[in-house]
Amino acid sequence: MNLVTGANGLLGSYFVLELLKKGERVRAIKRANSNIFHAELFFKNELGDEFENLKSNLEWLDANLDDIFSLLDVLSGVSTKPT
Repeated sequence: MNLVTGANGLLGSYFVLELLKKGERVRAIKRANSNIFHAELFFKNELGDEFENLKSNLEWLDANLDDIFSLLDVLSGVSTKPT
């Protein structure tokens, strides 16, 4: 499992896209008040119909990087090994 912070932002969405293309599982974290609509639209435009198949590899979670306790669940199962 890969972890991408700011996954609904410009750079983060590109990281998520490349990981999804590789068939990797992605845990994508964002701020609680952030919207994922544009990020998922970007994925759908780039991946086409394949996004529906790969969508199960994408898990969106709200997290605050300043709150260590909110990160404990987010980091559970995340690999530190580069792919």
